[in-house]
Amino acid sequence: RSSMPSDKYIRGKKIGSGSFGTVYEAKNLIFNTKVAMKVIVKKQNMNKLLIENEIDILKKLSHPNIVRIYEFYESLNNFYLINEYCDEGELYNYINKSTLNEQQLAVIFYQVFSGLSYLHENNILHRDLKPENILISKKEVDLSSEEVYFWIQIIDFGTAKIFEENKTEKSIVGSAYYIAPEVLKKDYNEKCDTWSVGVILFMFLTGRPPFDGRNNEEIIKSIKTKKLDEQNPKLLQRSPEVRDLVIGLLEKDMHKLKIGRASCRERV
Repeated sequence: RSSMPSDKYIRGKKIGSGSFGTVYEAKNLIFNTKVAMKVIVKKQNMNKLLIENEIDILKKLSHPNIVRIYEFYESLNNFYLINEYCDEGELYNYINKSTLNEQQLAVIFYQVFSGLSYLHENNILHRDLKPENILISKKEVDLSSEEVYFWIQIIDFGTAKIFEENKTEKSIVGSAYYIAPEVLKKDYNEKCDTWSVGVILFMFLTGRPPFDGRNNEEIIKSIKTKKLDEQNPKLLQRSPEVRDLVIGLLEKDMHKLKIGRASCRERV
């Protein structure tokens, strides 16, 4: 019989859910190391090309801020992706209860921009960037300040896509809070990912999303019609530099995107 993940790995507790799959903690029996095992159950109407797309994209990537894929298995009922394990959880867990200062946030978002810049240079759109898809791989304490700094990795390439230069995308893909207005207009490029970064940064600075609603329909309407609240009291407490950054990232005007919402290459 062909090789199966059970030959090499012991599956443990569930640690999350992503595009098309459930993620488990697992242990490599040979090296006694932890990995993340993404299990995708085959369904009758499943587009196998989407799964193969994620695998093909991940195989091509090599960057410290993007999760690495080690192995891929296929059985009669499931697909299995064996990925690098990040044992400090999701960045999402630190939004509301965090007291991260701007220096700590700068370290995190430098890495996010660095990872996205690498993706965009390799003509890959992520299209579903959110705090749940940014994992903390390790924490380090600065001995002089006793502040904790996070090292992160971008995960979940189930809806990622290889794009062509100077050609816009049409499919509406993403999670409601983080979806860029130009995606909703079905006319977008890689800068849709930088909008998502702006949403995440705004949430860290203020504790809430920039465009809110009681359900997905209301959130999407808010993204389409409402102006960014630049006078949010918590935002006004921050430095002019970080305010300018988040306002630039959340630029809606398509005519200003070339100068307003800078690419990740420029940010890094």
